[in-house]
Amino acid sequence: CLQKIMFHVKDETGEEILFKASQRVKMAKIFRAYASRKEVDSRILQFSLRGEPIHADDTFESLGLEDNDHIHIDVTRA
Repeated sequence: CLQKIMFHVKDETGEEILFKASQRVKMAKIFRAYASRKEVDSRILQFSLRGEPIHADDTFESLGLEDNDHIHIDVTRA
């Protein structure tokens, strides 16, 4: 049985959204879900964990993401 992880996604304004997902879900799915909730294009978002960039193929397992961790988001501006 795969454990579900609860984590927070926090943007540059300090707003947080709580997510819950399987440890093996690819971060691309989280990127799309966040972008959909915020009604923005996921390509303008830069996700990071503990100062390190998160890539679409990363998983919670590969990142070492733990329950109640915070993922940070910055918006890239063209």
